[in-house]
Amino acid sequence: MVKVSNVANLFDVKQSSNETLRDYLNRFCDACTCIMSPNEKILVDAFLKGLRANSFSESLVRIPALSLSEIRLRATTHIEAEDVMRQKRR
Repeated sequence: MVKVSNVANLFDVKQSSNETLRDYLNRFCDACTCIMSPNEKILVDAFLKGLRANSFSESLVRIPALSLSEIRLRATTHIEAEDVMRQKRR
């Protein structure tokens, strides 16, 4: 679990090359719980900065999210697709 003491440190939270969208989203949201009264635009910007280039990041560029809650909702479909593809590879 990542502990973030201030909102500027959220920009240092990055998705690793082998980390799933589910794991990155959960880790990022955990880091956000330490921030008092966070600004949604800053949360969205920090999440996007740390997100690897993929179909989900592309969708967020095409249709920007207004909140972290919206990102979580929109990520559901991409997370399910990742899970299916991971199962097929096994």
